[in-house]
Amino acid sequence: MSVMRCRRLAARADGQALVEFALVLPILVLILMGIIEFGRIFFAYLVITEMAREGARYAAVGYIEEDVVLHLQDMAGILDSDRLSIDVIPDDDQRVRGQGLTVKVDYSVDLVAPVISALMPDPLPLEASCTMRLE
Repeated sequence: MSVMRCRRLAARADGQALVEFALVLPILVLILMGIIEFGRIFFAYLVITEMAREGARYAAVGYIEEDVVLHLQDMAGILDSDRLSIDVIPDDDQRVRGQGLTVKVDYSVDLVAPVISALMPDPLPLEASCTMRLE
């Protein structure tokens, strides 16, 4: 083969790589956006799960509902407290030692990736609860 012919083949291969990259790039971006969204959702779920567990323990040792809610709102960290709902069941006056006490935490995560938000409900509701026996 001549040198000139080899250069022409190499030039065409560079263009082919660019076209292949242009075809694969949207898929790679979609996968990256999905990973980021999943990470955000999983982080929020882990936080509210820990909040429910901590709240149930806090209430089980005798704290009133207002103290439990304030403690859990402090634990929320970077979560938006306007989207956070905390329920302690049963109420303070209906608690009986040895009975179960449940703390339920609801939170809704706003999705930021446009393609992902088309596939899932936006905002995505998350719920965690924990039940412990009153001491």
